[in-house]
Amino acid sequence: MRKSFAHSFLALAMTCCGLFASGCGVVTGDEDDEIVGADERVSRSEALTKNVPVGSKLRTTTGLNLRSGASTSNKILLTMPAGSLVTVRQSAPKNGFYAVRYGNTDGWAHGNYLVEVSSGSGATGTASNKAVKIQGPKVRAHVQAFANAACSQIGCPYEIGTRNGHDPTADRAIDMMMAKYGTKPKDGGAHGTKIANFALKNDAKYKVMYVIWQQKINSNDGRGWRLMADRGSITQNHYDHVHVSFDP
Repeated sequence: MRKSFAHSFLALAMTCCGLFASGCGVVTGDEDDEIVGADERVSRSEALTKNVPVGSKLRTTTGLNLRSGASTSNKILLTMPAGSLVTVRQSAPKNGFYAVRYGNTDGWAHGNYLVEVSSGSGATGTASNKAVKIQGPKVRAHVQAFANAACSQIGCPYEIGTRNGHDPTADRAIDMMMAKYGTKPKDGGAHGTKIANFALKNDAKYKVMYVIWQQKINSNDGRGWRLMADRGSITQNHYDHVHVSFDP
């Protein structure tokens, strides 16, 4: 589930691109673009309640909180988008919650909004990377494939988007929000770093051209991360989102 929000692509584009055209990262919306976890306290007849083999893949049916423990009183580590894949770590649920791994994060997710997609035997079933929504103009197939894989394997807690005028083109660049617009991630950027490293590690597979994150750019050409000029704000310096540009 998501809060209602009004996108403001033009204003954001003017803010960001007025300073630096190449690699301009423009976010997909305003500060309300946060994925909101479903209410785990609601009783649902379709809830997953049985024991599930360790290693099985489950898919979220809506935005779902990943918590530090098996209770609604436990801390929310992050909120997983609808369609996210998680791996079961313990067979039996506890208080309706399953111990799962989402990307590289271990936590507990409620069975109200989980469905089985594969067994723990190694069969993949239908557990392929599910298409995630990218706000703005349609992107190329390999760009969409990258977003699908990154979000399925690591997680995308906020919006992803592109826009006309994006560098190099709207269909070959995306911004992946790691926090609310204009704010720094509460995890210090750890999740964004995982996304950035995933892009660089899989640059050949997804035709990644370069990545910008936390005021640094990496073209995966042997020069490593290079500091960029201070462009003024958290968003302009790419502290709230990872920008990824792609070759044709």
